Amino acid sequence: MKKVVSILVIVLLLASLIGCGSKSKKGSVKTQDLIDSIGEQIAKDKGLGSKEELSWNEVDLLSEEGAAMVEKMSLNPSILEEAIYYENPMNDSADRIIIAKVKEEKDVNTVKLAFDEFRKNQEKEWKQNLPEQYEKVKGGQVFVKDAYVFYYVYDDIASIKKISDDALVK
Repeated sequence: MKKVVSILVIVLLLASLIGCGSKSKKGSVKTQDLIDSIGEQIAKDKGLGSKEELSWNEVDLLSEEGAAMVEKMSLNPSILEEAIYYENPMNDSADRIIIAKVKEEKDVNTVKLAFDEFRKNQEKEWKQNLPEQYEKVKGGQVFVKDAYVFYYVYDDIASIKKISDDALVK
């Protein structure tokens, strides 16, 4: 009997260790922390010392200032826990980062579809204005990771996607 109990205890301990080893940090990463890290990477890419030197526009989409953008994306703000819109303020650049943390898993696809539609609208706008930026927007990515939905339009999407991937996985 002691052997059976000992074996069960060992199996339970091993199962708990294996289960903890590869869990996502679901829900524990703030969108602001992600934006800050991405901003630092973009500043580094541009040869600047910090995110602040970029002077990009940063808007909390759940604030009064962000309400128009949320409406433009046809999103219901009540499904979002956090959301930040981060863009290059220059009219000659399509660089944009949007990160939304969704309250309930059932609403993740709604946000993804809204971001996809936003990207299509951006394509139309940039196609008429600046062809090189249009190509950048066409290459933009919308993706989902846990409760987060990301919209990335940037020259080196892989480098900023790695930041979000690393932040959301132990």
